[in-house]
Amino acid sequence: MKDEGTVMNYRCEIDTAVVADQQESADINGRWEHLKSTVIKAAELTLGHKTREEVRKPWVSDEMIDMTAERRKWKSIHSEEGRKKYKSLNNCLRRITDKARENGTVCRIGET
Repeated sequence: MKDEGTVMNYRCEIDTAVVADQQESADINGRWEHLKSTVIKAAELTLGHKTREEVRKPWVSDEMIDMTAERRKWKSIHSEEGRKKYKSLNNCLRRITDKARENGTVCRIGET
């Protein structure tokens, strides 16, 4: 952190939270969870919570993302039907992604 004011606010938040919530727990795991949650809360209060945008290639479409999730679901099903469905989705997804990558544009599933 480069801003001294932010550093001081963060330190004050942690210090006050630790002093206010001092609990004498013999359980080391309980003490660790308490310290961890205190640090996370202090960071969110002083620094804010920033969500990370999903980095994605420009040619990846929402249908490809959905198909990947469906394929992942079928991959964990260990039966003949699961293997066939996974293989079918994998082949279809591979064809679509190869075509979209070549074109450099978003390709819809129905256009293959």
